[in-house]
Amino acid sequence: MPIRNPLRVAFDIHRLSAGGINGGIKIHLYEFIRQLSRFPDDLSLLIICHEPIIEELDFVAENLENEIHVIGSYPSGKRRDHIEKHPHFRYWPEPPSDLLKAIAADILYCGFVYSQFSDPDIPQIS
Repeated sequence: MPIRNPLRVAFDIHRLSAGGINGGIKIHLYEFIRQLSRFPDDLSLLIICHEPIIEELDFVAENLENEIHVIGSYPSGKRRDHIEKHPHFRYWPEPPSDLLKAIAADILYCGFVYSQFSDPDIPQIS
């Protein structure tokens, strides 16, 4: 498989909870994402998350190469103008079984050891 530039890295933090519930792992994952975002010519991060943590992901939208993929329906009555203006922001009410292919991921990083979005055709880091 040829390597794209930038490399499209799906970063699955779907199991991450809002607030401090996940403790130190959240700090680690957010800092890891922040550091990876500093390489926009080499990496495009495809963050897979759920709605309650969107307010915590403002820093992801600073790099326009990054994408935010929210698993779940858009919550009625809530507006997320600060991040929804990002050109690559999408809700997936029913994500396809081949989500990684649908978002053209080259590799999957699992923040929590495994990912429900794993695909045997796409390399995975856990």
